[in-house]
Amino acid sequence: MRRTLLMAGIVLLFTSTELTAQVLNWATSFSPAWANGNTNRTAMNVAGTGVNINVTSVISGGGSYGLSPAAAQTPTVSGATFTVPGSAERLQLNTDFATNTSAVTLTITFSTLVREVSFRLADIDKNSSNSASYFDRATITGYMGSLLDYSPSVTKFDGATDPAFLQLGSRTAAVNSSSGQAGNTVSDLTDQRGTITVGFGSTIINKVVIVYDNAPGADPDPAAQDFAIGNIAFQLLTLPVDLVSFSAAQSGEDVGLKWATARESNSLHFTVERSSNASDWSAIGTVSARGNTNERTDYTYTDINPAKTTLFYRLKQFDQNGSFKYSSVGRISNKELVAELVTYPNPFSTQVNISLHSAAAQQVTSTLTDITGRTVQADINQLNRGNNNYSMTVSQQLAAGIYWLRITDKQNNLIGRARLFKQ
Repeated sequence: MRRTLLMAGIVLLFTSTELTAQVLNWATSFSPAWANGNTNRTAMNVAGTGVNINVTSVISGGGSYGLSPAAAQTPTVSGATFTVPGSAERLQLNTDFATNTSAVTLTITFSTLVREVSFRLADIDKNSSNSASYFDRATITGYMGSLLDYSPSVTKFDGATDPAFLQLGSRTAAVNSSSGQAGNTVSDLTDQRGTITVGFGSTIINKVVIVYDNAPGADPDPAAQDFAIGNIAFQLLTLPVDLVSFSAAQSGEDVGLKWATARESNSLHFTVERSSNASDWSAIGTVSARGNTNERTDYTYTDINPAKTTLFYRLKQFDQNGSFKYSSVGRISNKELVAELVTYPNPFSTQVNISLHSAAAQQVTSTLTDITGRTVQADINQLNRGNNNYSMTVSQQLAAGIYWLRITDKQNNLIGRARLFKQ
Protein backbone atom coordinates (compact mmCIF):
# COMPACT_ATOMS: atom_id res chain seq x y z
CA MET A 1 0.00 0.00 0.00
CA ARG A 2 1.44 3.34 -1.06
CA ARG A 3 0.93 6.19 1.41
CA THR A 4 1.91 9.82 1.06
CA LEU A 5 3.12 11.64 4.12
CA LEU A 6 2.44 15.30 4.84
CA MET A 7 5.29 17.77 4.82
CA ALA A 8 4.24 20.07 7.69
CA GLY A 9 2.90 23.52 6.79
CA ILE A 10 6.23 25.11 6.00
CA VAL A 11 6.97 27.30 2.98
CA LEU A 12 10.03 25.68 1.43
CA LEU A 13 12.39 28.28 -0.02
CA PHE A 14 16.11 28.33 -0.64
CA THR A 15 17.84 31.16 1.15
CA SER A 16 20.41 33.17 -0.76
CA THR A 17 23.00 35.86 -0.25
CA GLU A 18 22.00 37.44 -3.59
CA LEU A 19 19.87 40.17 -2.06
CA THR A 20 18.96 43.77 -2.79
CA ALA A 21 18.58 46.26 0.07
CA GLN A 22 15.51 48.52 -0.08
CA VAL A 23 13.94 51.08 2.25
CA LEU A 24 10.38 52.10 3.06
CA ASN A 25 10.77 55.86 3.54
CA TRP A 26 7.93 57.39 5.54
CA ALA A 27 8.33 60.75 3.79
CA THR A 28 8.75 59.69 0.16
CA SER A 29 7.38 56.16 -0.36
CA PHE A 30 3.70 57.17 -0.17
CA SER A 31 1.98 58.97 -3.03
CA PRO A 32 0.31 61.22 -2.22
CA ALA A 33 2.38 61.82 0.91
CA TRP A 34 1.09 60.49 4.22
CA ALA A 35 -1.00 63.33 5.69
CA ASN A 36 -1.13 63.96 9.41
CA GLY A 37 -3.98 61.99 10.91
CA ASN A 38 -3.88 59.12 8.40
CA THR A 39 -3.94 55.75 10.14
CA ASN A 40 -3.95 53.41 7.11
CA ARG A 41 -1.97 53.79 3.89
CA THR A 42 -0.31 51.68 1.17
CA ALA A 43 3.06 52.48 -0.38
CA MET A 44 3.03 51.23 -3.97
CA ASN A 45 6.07 49.94 -5.86
CA VAL A 46 8.48 50.84 -3.06
CA ALA A 47 11.85 51.99 -4.44
CA GLY A 48 10.79 50.73 -7.88
CA THR A 49 10.90 47.09 -6.76
CA GLY A 50 7.26 46.24 -7.45
CA VAL A 51 6.77 45.58 -3.74
CA ASN A 52 3.70 47.17 -2.16
CA ILE A 53 3.70 47.77 1.60
CA ASN A 54 0.39 48.20 3.42
CA VAL A 55 0.40 49.96 6.80
CA THR A 56 -2.67 49.72 9.04
CA SER A 57 -3.31 50.69 12.64
CA VAL A 58 -6.12 50.12 15.08
CA ILE A 59 -6.72 51.05 18.71
CA SER A 60 -8.25 48.67 21.25
CA GLY A 61 -9.39 49.24 24.82
CA GLY A 62 -10.55 52.81 24.28
CA GLY A 63 -8.89 56.16 23.78
CA SER A 64 -7.62 58.17 20.83
CA TYR A 65 -4.50 58.25 18.71
CA GLY A 66 -3.00 59.61 15.54
CA LEU A 67 -0.12 58.90 13.19
CA SER A 68 2.05 61.49 11.51
CA PRO A 69 5.18 61.02 9.37
CA ALA A 70 7.61 63.91 9.13
CA ALA A 71 11.19 64.66 8.19
CA ALA A 72 13.67 65.26 10.99
CA GLN A 73 13.39 68.68 12.61
CA THR A 74 15.47 70.47 15.22
CA PRO A 75 14.92 68.38 18.36
CA THR A 76 13.13 70.06 21.23
CA VAL A 77 13.21 69.17 24.91
CA SER A 78 9.43 69.00 24.94
CA GLY A 79 9.62 65.68 23.12
CA ALA A 80 7.13 66.89 20.50
CA THR A 81 9.54 65.95 17.74
CA PHE A 82 11.64 62.81 17.95
CA THR A 83 14.85 61.81 16.27
CA VAL A 84 15.19 58.18 15.19
CA PRO A 85 18.90 57.37 14.76
CA GLY A 86 19.92 56.51 11.22
CA SER A 87 16.57 57.59 9.80
CA ALA A 88 15.89 61.15 8.69
CA GLU A 89 12.16 60.39 8.57
CA ARG A 90 9.90 58.62 11.03
CA LEU A 91 6.28 57.76 11.72
CA GLN A 92 5.25 59.23 15.05
CA LEU A 93 2.39 57.74 17.04
CA ASN A 94 0.54 59.96 19.48
CA THR A 95 -1.89 58.31 21.91
CA ASP A 96 -4.19 59.11 24.77
CA PHE A 97 -5.28 55.72 26.09
CA ALA A 98 -8.52 55.45 28.07
CA THR A 99 -7.21 52.56 30.18
CA ASN A 100 -3.90 50.96 31.06
CA THR A 101 -4.90 47.96 28.93
CA SER A 102 -5.54 50.01 25.78
CA ALA A 103 -3.22 49.38 22.85
CA VAL A 104 -2.46 50.46 19.31
CA THR A 105 -1.57 47.70 16.85
CA LEU A 106 0.48 48.76 13.84
CA THR A 107 0.62 46.17 11.03
CA ILE A 108 3.12 46.44 8.17
CA THR A 109 2.42 43.95 5.36
CA PHE A 110 4.70 43.33 2.38
CA SER A 111 3.19 42.09 -0.88
CA THR A 112 5.96 39.54 -1.23
CA LEU A 113 8.31 37.57 1.01
CA VAL A 114 11.29 39.59 2.26
CA ARG A 115 14.17 39.19 4.70
CA GLU A 116 16.68 41.33 6.60
CA VAL A 117 13.82 43.53 7.80
CA SER A 118 15.09 46.10 10.31
CA PHE A 119 14.06 49.42 11.86
CA ARG A 120 14.35 51.46 15.06
CA LEU A 121 11.68 52.45 17.58
CA ALA A 122 12.17 55.59 19.67
CA ASP A 123 10.81 57.16 22.85
CA ILE A 124 9.99 54.10 24.95
CA ASP A 125 9.88 55.83 28.35
CA LYS A 126 7.73 57.03 31.27
CA ASN A 127 6.86 60.45 32.66
CA SER A 128 9.57 60.49 35.36
CA SER A 129 11.56 58.03 37.42
CA ASN A 130 8.93 57.96 40.19
CA SER A 131 5.82 58.31 38.00
CA ALA A 132 3.33 55.60 37.04
CA SER A 133 1.28 57.81 34.72
CA TYR A 134 2.36 55.59 31.79
CA PHE A 135 4.84 52.79 31.13
CA ASP A 136 5.68 52.53 27.42
CA ARG A 137 5.97 49.02 26.01
CA ALA A 138 6.35 47.67 22.46
CA THR A 139 5.88 44.05 21.32
CA ILE A 140 7.15 43.16 17.86
CA THR A 141 6.34 39.97 15.91
CA GLY A 142 7.15 38.91 12.36
CA TYR A 143 4.94 36.59 10.31
CA MET A 144 5.19 34.47 7.19
CA GLY A 145 1.59 33.86 6.21
CA SER A 146 -0.98 33.42 8.95
CA LEU A 147 0.56 30.41 10.70
CA LEU A 148 4.25 31.06 11.21
CA ASP A 149 5.42 33.78 13.60
CA TYR A 150 8.94 34.81 14.53
CA SER A 151 10.71 36.80 17.23
CA PRO A 152 13.13 39.52 16.09
CA SER A 153 16.44 40.52 17.58
CA VAL A 154 15.74 43.45 19.93
CA THR A 155 18.70 45.48 21.18
CA LYS A 156 19.18 48.81 22.95
CA PHE A 157 20.51 51.60 20.75
CA ASP A 158 22.14 53.12 23.84
CA GLY A 159 22.76 50.50 26.48
CA ALA A 160 25.58 52.34 28.23
CA THR A 161 24.23 55.72 29.39
CA ASP A 162 21.47 54.19 31.53
CA PRO A 163 21.71 50.37 31.27
CA ALA A 164 18.52 49.76 33.31
CA PHE A 165 16.38 52.25 31.37
CA LEU A 166 14.83 49.58 29.11
CA GLN A 167 13.94 45.99 29.89
CA LEU A 168 14.04 43.63 26.89
CA GLY A 169 12.27 40.34 26.21
CA SER A 170 12.32 38.02 23.19
CA ARG A 171 9.78 40.25 21.42
CA THR A 172 9.33 43.15 23.80
CA ALA A 173 10.95 46.35 24.96
CA ALA A 174 9.50 48.21 27.95
CA VAL A 175 10.62 51.08 30.11
CA ASN A 176 11.83 50.03 33.55
CA SER A 177 8.68 50.45 35.65
CA SER A 178 10.42 50.22 39.02
CA SER A 179 10.11 53.39 41.10
CA GLY A 180 13.31 55.42 40.96
CA GLN A 181 14.42 53.78 37.70
CA ALA A 182 14.39 55.14 34.12
CA GLY A 183 12.24 58.20 33.34
CA ASN A 184 11.55 60.50 30.40
CA THR A 185 13.77 60.62 27.33
CA VAL A 186 13.39 63.42 24.81
CA SER A 187 14.67 61.09 22.07
CA ASP A 188 16.74 63.83 20.49
CA LEU A 189 20.22 63.79 19.03
CA THR A 190 21.85 63.45 22.46
CA ASP A 191 19.36 61.27 24.36
CA GLN A 192 18.39 57.89 22.86
CA ARG A 193 18.02 55.82 26.02
CA GLY A 194 14.51 54.80 24.99
CA THR A 195 15.41 53.66 21.47
CA ILE A 196 15.68 50.05 20.31
CA THR A 197 16.92 48.41 17.12
CA VAL A 198 14.71 45.63 15.73
CA GLY A 199 16.00 43.14 13.16
CA PHE A 200 14.71 39.87 11.71
CA GLY A 201 18.00 38.89 10.04
CA SER A 202 17.72 36.07 7.51
CA THR A 203 14.21 35.12 8.65
CA ILE A 204 11.81 35.23 5.70
CA ILE A 205 8.63 37.13 6.53
CA ASN A 206 5.89 39.14 4.84
CA LYS A 207 4.40 40.98 7.83
CA VAL A 208 5.47 42.84 10.97
CA VAL A 209 3.06 43.59 13.81
CA ILE A 210 3.94 46.17 16.49
CA VAL A 211 1.72 46.43 19.57
CA TYR A 212 2.23 49.62 21.58
CA ASP A 213 0.71 49.62 25.07
CA ASN A 214 1.53 49.96 28.79
CA ALA A 215 3.56 47.58 30.89
CA PRO A 216 1.80 46.35 34.08
CA GLY A 217 1.46 48.90 36.89
CA ALA A 218 0.61 51.99 34.87
CA ASP A 219 -2.13 54.33 36.13
CA PRO A 220 -5.69 53.23 35.22
CA ASP A 221 -6.05 56.25 32.92
CA PRO A 222 -2.55 56.85 31.56
CA ALA A 223 -1.30 60.22 30.42
CA ALA A 224 -0.73 60.95 26.73
CA GLN A 225 2.11 58.92 25.22
CA ASP A 226 4.27 59.19 22.09
CA PHE A 227 6.20 56.70 20.05
CA ALA A 228 8.10 56.74 16.73
CA ILE A 229 9.28 54.20 14.15
CA GLY A 230 12.05 54.97 11.68
CA ASN A 231 12.35 54.01 8.03
CA ILE A 232 12.12 50.27 7.41
CA ALA A 233 14.93 48.47 5.59
CA PHE A 234 14.28 45.14 3.88
CA GLN A 235 15.84 42.90 1.26
CA LEU A 236 14.20 41.15 -1.67
CA LEU A 237 14.75 37.47 -2.25
CA THR A 238 16.78 36.58 -5.30
CA LEU A 239 16.68 32.81 -5.43
CA PRO A 240 18.95 30.77 -7.74
CA VAL A 241 16.42 27.94 -7.36
CA ASP A 242 12.64 28.34 -7.05
CA LEU A 243 11.40 25.30 -5.14
CA VAL A 244 7.68 24.85 -5.81
CA SER A 245 6.93 21.56 -4.05
CA PHE A 246 8.47 19.07 -1.65
CA SER A 247 6.70 15.84 -0.64
CA ALA A 248 7.37 12.38 0.76
CA ALA A 249 5.67 9.04 0.17
CA GLN A 250 6.08 5.77 2.02
CA SER A 251 6.32 2.59 -0.06
CA GLY A 252 6.89 -0.51 2.01
CA GLU A 253 9.83 0.22 4.31
CA ASP A 254 11.14 3.15 2.24
CA VAL A 255 10.34 6.85 1.97
CA GLY A 256 10.39 8.49 -1.45
CA LEU A 257 11.15 12.20 -1.58
CA LYS A 258 9.94 14.37 -4.46
CA TRP A 259 10.60 18.01 -5.18
CA ALA A 260 10.18 20.32 -8.13
CA THR A 261 11.75 23.59 -9.20
CA ALA A 262 10.20 26.25 -11.42
CA ARG A 263 13.52 27.87 -12.35
CA GLU A 264 17.23 27.21 -11.84
CA SER A 265 20.30 29.36 -12.35
CA ASN A 266 23.77 27.75 -12.21
CA SER A 267 22.59 24.96 -9.91
CA LEU A 268 24.94 21.96 -9.48
CA HIS A 269 23.27 19.36 -7.26
CA PHE A 270 21.02 18.76 -4.26
CA THR A 271 22.18 17.01 -1.11
CA VAL A 272 19.32 15.41 0.82
CA GLU A 273 19.72 15.67 4.59
CA ARG A 274 17.75 13.89 7.32
CA SER A 275 17.31 14.44 11.05
CA SER A 276 15.29 12.91 13.87
CA ASN A 277 15.26 16.11 15.95
CA ALA A 278 15.54 18.97 13.39
CA SER A 279 18.88 19.88 14.96
CA ASP A 280 21.43 17.17 14.10
CA TRP A 281 21.58 16.55 10.34
CA SER A 282 23.12 13.83 8.18
CA ALA A 283 23.56 13.77 4.41
CA ILE A 284 21.84 10.69 2.97
CA GLY A 285 22.23 11.25 -0.78
CA THR A 286 22.95 13.56 -3.72
CA VAL A 287 20.88 14.32 -6.82
CA SER A 288 22.30 16.21 -9.83
CA ALA A 289 20.54 19.48 -10.68
CA ARG A 290 19.38 20.75 -14.06
CA GLY A 291 21.77 23.71 -14.10
CA ASN A 292 20.07 26.53 -15.98
CA THR A 293 16.40 26.41 -16.91
CA ASN A 294 13.19 28.39 -16.71
CA GLU A 295 11.09 25.23 -16.98
CA ARG A 296 9.70 23.02 -14.25
CA THR A 297 12.06 20.22 -13.25
CA ASP A 298 10.99 17.27 -11.08
CA TYR A 299 13.39 15.37 -8.81
CA THR A 300 13.13 12.18 -6.74
CA TYR A 301 15.17 10.45 -4.08
CA THR A 302 14.43 7.28 -2.08
CA ASP A 303 15.40 7.02 1.58
CA ILE A 304 15.87 3.27 2.07
CA ASN A 305 14.34 1.81 5.24
CA PRO A 306 14.62 4.84 7.56
CA ALA A 307 13.77 4.64 11.25
CA LYS A 308 10.08 4.24 12.14
CA THR A 309 9.71 7.63 13.74
CA THR A 310 9.00 11.24 12.93
CA LEU A 311 11.70 12.43 10.56
CA PHE A 312 12.83 15.80 9.29
CA TYR A 313 14.20 16.43 5.81
CA ARG A 314 15.84 19.37 4.11
CA LEU A 315 17.66 20.03 0.85
CA LYS A 316 21.11 21.56 0.51
CA GLN A 317 21.40 23.09 -2.97
CA PHE A 318 24.89 23.68 -4.36
CA ASP A 319 25.65 26.25 -7.07
CA GLN A 320 28.30 25.68 -9.73
CA ASN A 321 30.54 28.24 -8.00
CA GLY A 322 30.67 26.07 -4.87
CA SER A 323 28.28 28.09 -2.70
CA PHE A 324 25.28 26.39 -1.14
CA LYS A 325 21.88 27.21 0.37
CA TYR A 326 19.47 25.29 2.58
CA SER A 327 15.78 24.83 2.08
CA SER A 328 13.46 25.25 5.03
CA VAL A 329 12.77 22.13 7.07
CA GLY A 330 9.93 19.72 6.35
CA ARG A 331 8.61 17.05 8.71
CA ILE A 332 7.00 13.71 7.93
CA SER A 333 5.14 11.42 10.30
CA ASN A 334 3.21 8.18 9.89
CA LYS A 335 0.34 9.91 11.66
CA GLU A 336 -0.05 12.49 8.89
CA LEU A 337 -1.38 10.72 5.79
CA VAL A 338 -2.46 12.61 2.71
CA ALA A 339 -2.82 11.88 -0.99
CA GLU A 340 -0.27 12.72 -3.65
CA LEU A 341 -1.07 16.07 -5.26
CA VAL A 342 0.36 17.30 -8.56
CA THR A 343 -0.38 20.77 -9.95
CA TYR A 344 0.56 22.33 -13.29
CA PRO A 345 1.45 24.70 -14.81
CA ASN A 346 3.35 26.35 -12.02
CA PRO A 347 3.65 29.34 -12.29
CA PHE A 348 0.08 29.64 -13.55
CA SER A 349 -1.92 32.45 -15.11
CA THR A 350 -5.66 31.81 -14.85
CA GLN A 351 -5.95 28.02 -14.61
CA VAL A 352 -4.43 25.39 -12.34
CA ASN A 353 -4.66 21.73 -13.38
CA ILE A 354 -4.82 19.31 -10.46
CA SER A 355 -3.95 15.60 -10.51
CA LEU A 356 -4.94 13.73 -7.38
CA HIS A 357 -5.31 10.08 -6.36
CA SER A 358 -8.23 9.34 -4.04
CA ALA A 359 -8.74 6.15 -2.06
CA ALA A 360 -12.52 6.50 -2.38
CA ALA A 361 -15.21 8.46 -4.18
CA GLN A 362 -15.73 11.63 -2.17
CA GLN A 363 -16.54 15.34 -2.27
CA VAL A 364 -13.64 17.69 -1.56
CA THR A 365 -13.03 21.42 -1.25
CA SER A 366 -10.18 23.01 -3.20
CA THR A 367 -9.18 26.19 -1.38
CA LEU A 368 -6.73 28.79 -2.66
CA THR A 369 -5.21 31.13 -0.05
CA ASP A 370 -2.61 33.88 -0.22
CA ILE A 371 0.49 33.95 2.00
CA THR A 372 -1.40 35.83 4.72
CA GLY A 373 -3.89 32.95 5.00
CA ARG A 374 -6.74 34.85 3.33
CA THR A 375 -9.00 32.63 1.20
CA VAL A 376 -9.23 33.96 -2.34
CA GLN A 377 -11.20 31.07 -3.88
CA ALA A 378 -12.86 27.82 -2.77
CA ASP A 379 -14.32 25.23 -5.19
CA ILE A 380 -16.31 22.07 -4.47
CA ASN A 381 -15.15 19.05 -6.49
CA GLN A 382 -16.29 15.44 -6.74
CA LEU A 383 -13.50 12.85 -6.81
CA ASN A 384 -13.72 9.32 -8.11
CA ARG A 385 -11.86 6.41 -6.60
CA GLY A 386 -8.42 6.25 -8.18
CA ASN A 387 -6.75 8.94 -10.27
CA ASN A 388 -8.52 12.27 -10.77
CA ASN A 389 -7.76 15.24 -12.99
CA TYR A 390 -9.61 18.56 -12.72
CA SER A 391 -8.97 22.29 -13.06
CA MET A 392 -9.41 25.43 -10.98
CA THR A 393 -9.97 28.64 -12.95
CA VAL A 394 -9.04 31.85 -11.12
CA SER A 395 -9.69 35.49 -11.88
CA GLN A 396 -7.28 37.40 -14.08
CA GLN A 397 -7.47 40.14 -11.46
CA LEU A 398 -5.79 37.95 -8.83
CA ALA A 399 -2.48 39.58 -7.90
CA ALA A 400 0.77 37.90 -8.87
CA GLY A 401 2.55 36.13 -6.01
CA ILE A 402 2.67 32.97 -3.90
CA TYR A 403 -0.49 31.03 -3.06
CA TRP A 404 -1.35 27.80 -1.24
CA LEU A 405 -3.76 25.20 -2.60
CA ARG A 406 -5.38 22.95 0.04
CA ILE A 407 -7.62 19.96 -0.75
CA THR A 408 -9.84 18.89 2.18
CA ASP A 409 -12.67 16.37 2.62
CA LYS A 410 -16.09 16.97 4.19
CA GLN A 411 -14.61 16.55 7.68
CA ASN A 412 -11.98 19.20 6.84
CA ASN A 413 -9.21 16.60 6.87
CA LEU A 414 -6.26 17.60 4.69
CA ILE A 415 -5.97 15.47 1.56
CA GLY A 416 -3.34 17.40 -0.38
CA ARG A 417 -1.42 20.69 -0.35
CA ALA A 418 0.72 22.54 -2.90
CA ARG A 419 2.45 25.89 -3.21
CA LEU A 420 1.60 27.83 -6.38
CA PHE A 421 2.99 30.88 -8.14
CA LYS A 422 0.59 33.28 -9.87
CA GLN A 423 2.15 35.10 -12.83
